[in-house]
Formats: sequence, structure tokens, C-alpha cells
Amino acid sequence: MLVLVGYMVVGILAWLYGDPRHVLYPRNSNGMYCGLPPNEDKPNVFYFNILKCATAANIMAAALQGLQCPTTQICVSSCPSDFWSLDLAAYASPPADLKTYFKQELCVSSFNLSTTTLTATEIINRELCPFFYTPTSSVLGRCLPTLGPVYNNVPSNFSLPGMSSNQTVNMIKNATGDLLGGFNARDVGVRIFADFASTWQWIIVGLVIAMLISLLFLLLLRFLAAILVWVLIFGVLAVGAFGIWYCYNEYASLADSTLTYNNVGFTTNVNVYLQIRDTWLAFLIILCVVEAILLLILVFLRTRILIAIAVIQESSKAVGYMMSTLVYPVVTFVMLVVCVSYWGITALYPSSILLVFVRV
Repeated sequence: MLVLVGYMVVGILAWLYGDPRHVLYPRNSNGMYCGLPPNEDKPNVFYFNILKCATAANIMAAALQGLQCPTTQICVSSCPSDFWSLDLAAYASPPADLKTYFKQELCVSSFNLSTTTLTATEIINRELCPFFYTPTSSVLGRCLPTLGPVYNNVPSNFSLPGMSSNQTVNMIKNATGDLLGGFNARDVGVRIFADFASTWQWIIVGLVIAMLISLLFLLLLRFLAAILVWVLIFGVLAVGAFGIWYCYNEYASLADSTLTYNNVGFTTNVNVYLQIRDTWLAFLIILCVVEAILLLILVFLRTRILIAIAVIQESSKAVGYMMSTLVYPVVTFVMLVVCVSYWGITALYPSSILLVFVRV
């Protein structure tokens, strides 16, 4: 009873103070959601300096809080897919020329490069525009670095101040590796919920179709029970017979092989064991024994199999006369779906309560 009461209290607090948008949607530095009005055409969040996310005191904490990093974040329509760094000449250029070096589309919305009087250093220090980015991909609406073969073709002019191109790339790869690992721990659960929320209509349609097909199958069992049972039995025997033939064929093909288990030893490569003649001999013996047991069971229990077929046929007739018995499993299933859905939604809301109190 105490567990149920506690469950209800947690649910009430979650629905009153929680907001699942904090978990499902990324936000920019102004607290506005990406992918929702007025940023419905910009579903991804871009981080000005992703290195600050990776060098935070607690990477996992940053991931669990929706990856709100201590750097400027803006909503973008698509994540950058190439390498770019600010030309060193920009640091000595007058403010009027900075629009040719920075990218206006990636600057904060309230900042205009055409009218600014700030220098490049001041823009970078105030995080009004990014001074570098790397190839990224959208992960739950967050532009996170893409690690892999893309770093094999880094432009020679891509570097951060005071570093060479190789030093810059190595620092980014090392710093963002742990970040991606921590974020992926949360990725799976949110993806499951997001997929369920966007496809629940099709899930219901599929369940209804499956229910109707199952009902039709139950009603037709009175006519098909004998056919299905015997096809299943002889199908299993046929598969066993094919396995015996295949194992013997492989055993015979390795007649000239001198490879043994003593030569191979222990290895995680299973294909090596398949090159040993004794392996197929063992499979052959096992399949022959199993096939013989199944044949003996079929011979001595054929009368009981006929009785079982008759019982299945009569059960199908009984279901046809008492259709109401099919309603009870549906009611149980609906109650389980409601319970699991309530648990899932309730679990999602509390995960955002802390974020609400922290941000306000």
C-alpha cells in the first residue's frame, strides 16, 4: 500500500512540476527550444565551443541535463559537415571587415557583423560567433562531433590559435571522446520514448491487425489443426535430415585435412573450428542422435499426437461458440499498456523537474 501511495505522490509531483520538453528538445542559450516555435525550422542546437562541454567538471551530469554546456548555443537548421577555423588575419582586421571572416548564420541572432564595432578577439571572448567548428552530426537534436575517417582528411589551414593542425585535431578528438560516451548512455532511452511518441498510431494499427489475424487463426484451427501439426513434425524431421546430410558432406570434404584442436588451441574466431574435421563429426553425431530420438517419439506417441490434434480442434470450436473469452486477454493487455505508459511518462517528467528549478 505504501508503494502505491508513494507511486501516486511521485506521479502527481511529476505532472505538476515536470516538463518533458527539457529532455526531448534541445535549447539555445536563451532558453528557447530548438524545433518548436519560433525555431520550428531549426531543430538542432550548435555549440560554439564544444571543447568546453568536454572539459566540464562532470561530463555525465552535463549529458543528463540535456547537454547544456558552458558555451553559447544557438538553434540551426542543419549541423556543420566540414572543418572551419577563423583565419588568423581576422584578429588584425578592422570591425568593418569581420563579416568576411566570421559566419553570420552561426552568430547569435542579436548580433550583426555588418554593424559591429567589436574586434575579432572581443567577439570570440563574448562568444557572439564561433571561431571554429568540426564535422558534426545530429544526435537527438544536438550537433556533436563526428569521429572517424573524416579526420583523415583535415584541411591544412584548420588550426586553433597557438596550435598546429595535428595538435588541434588530436585535442578535439581526445576531448570529445568521453563526451560522446557519456551522452550515448542517455541516448537509447530517449530515442525509445521519442520513437514511441511519433509512431504510436502505427503500433496500435499493427496490434489490431495482429489480433484479427490471431482470431482468424483460432477459428480456422478446427480445419487446419491436423495439417499444421503434421507439417510441423515432418518439417522438423526434414530439417534434421538436411543437417545430417550437410554435416556429412562437410566432414567428407575435409578428409585430407590434418588440422586438429591441438593445433588451433583456443581462439575467438569460430570459423577456424569449422575447418577442423572433428567439428563436423561431432555435429553429425549430435544430429543423428536427436533425429533418432524424434523418430522414436513419433512412433510411440503417434496415438497421443492424434488425441492432441482432436483436442485442438474441439478447443477451436469452443472458442467459436464463446467469443467473449477472447475479450479478457484484450482487457488485460490494455491495462498493462496503460500501466507501462503511465510508468514511462511519469519517469520522463521527474527527470526534468530538477532542470526546471535550476533554470528558473
